[in-house]
Amino acid sequence: MSGKCIRYGLRKFYYEAECLDTKTLPFITREAAQNTLFAMQDLLKAKGIDIYLTYGTLLGAVREKDFIKGDLDVDCYITDRRGVFDNLQYLADNGMKLIRAHEAVFSFRYEHHEGCYIDLYVCRIPFNVWGLYCYKHSRSMCPRKYLQDGEIEFLGRIFKCPKYPERTLEHWYGEDWKIPISKEN
Repeated sequence: MSGKCIRYGLRKFYYEAECLDTKTLPFITREAAQNTLFAMQDLLKAKGIDIYLTYGTLLGAVREKDFIKGDLDVDCYITDRRGVFDNLQYLADNGMKLIRAHEAVFSFRYEHHEGCYIDLYVCRIPFNVWGLYCYKHSRSMCPRKYLQDGEIEFLGRIFKCPKYPERTLEHWYGEDWKIPISKEN
């Protein structure tokens, strides 16, 4: 087998990794981002796995009611890492090509929109004292109160998201999260 390998227990999955350098990636188009997000939601929902809007995609959904102009990717999180791992072949067979994987994130490129990729960050309870109060969201800790189940309407669909998205965005981006920041800054 060629390419990179991701393991879960004794199981392996091989994929062709891509370098995702934010300095050279193109901005996503609304069409590509929407189609990629909808496809991932549909594919994982069919397997009983929920995706939650997070980071820039949640920020756009709340602040702009759209994707953020000049964004580079679609951001979601999952709570079922094993479920996603167990369905990597199913996702690949349905056009979601794994391009990056490690403990904290899976990244996929949708074959129908090669200019766009989607990150699925892994949210889990850490195995230390912080696990009493926080989730490990991607590589950082986030208080559990921010990541309780909520829903938001975005682009005509209902998506899972943190229960209190405004407070969560303030936690991640600071008090001025409502003010768009130019990419040049």
